[in-house]
Amino acid sequence: MGVLDELRKEAEAAAAEKEQETTQRQQALARARAQLEPRMRELYKYFNEFKHHLEALGKEVQATYEIKDIGLVEELQQGQYGVSTDNPECIENFTFRCVCAKPGALQVHQRDAATVAVYRDYLRDSGLQAKVRDAGGGSAVFMVQPAIPVSVRFTADYERMAIRLRIRNLSTVGVSRHTLTMAKVNDKLLDELAKAFLRRPNRFDELVGATISNTGKLRLKKQVQAAMRKQQLEDERTLREKERTITGYVTRTLFGRKDD
Repeated sequence: MGVLDELRKEAEAAAAEKEQETTQRQQALARARAQLEPRMRELYKYFNEFKHHLEALGKEVQATYEIKDIGLVEELQQGQYGVSTDNPECIENFTFRCVCAKPGALQVHQRDAATVAVYRDYLRDSGLQAKVRDAGGGSAVFMVQPAIPVSVRFTADYERMAIRLRIRNLSTVGVSRHTLTMAKVNDKLLDELAKAFLRRPNRFDELVGATISNTGKLRLKKQVQAAMRKQQLEDERTLREKERTITGYVTRTLFGRKDD
């Protein structure tokens, strides 16, 4: 066998192997699409119905957020619900969104060029709008609109046979991403996600494996401290009642009896 024949056979074998891999990959993607597309359509329908019920009921939902360098912003009214997709005929991705807002503006003074740049990036990444006034010396005053865009985007991942979630500003300001198997994107997860949008206690972060933010940790710490303080007060009250009972008994014993 000549060198050319040897190289020709190697090239043919490599081409055949590549073609087989391509065929297998296409078959795997077709199987994934056949399973993921119906589930994505169900999810799309769920959030369209969720939007419809929220609007029909006119349900008032309030949210509280912590905005960097501003602090806690309370009594934000949630509304402007929407559901959108790139292709309604084939739901490969869709987004459920709303806005939490109230009138007015929140003022922040960043005192040098570096912090101004960092704050601009923070606002852009968070989807927050602000008017900026040059305050001289590289500093600037930001008039931040208290309007926080909230969204969750579902995307079918055929390669991984999974569903990707991109969550923006749901429980805290910021973006988180999660890749979940179809089995994990179940009715329980949707129920907890709906509770999160309704600002009710929920286990959504736990179900998607999200870590607790510093704000969440602080909130949890305060809740634990409040519970411990409540228990301490109850224990002290119980102890005082026991002391009064004992004191009363001793007093009656020593001074309540008549001499024989």
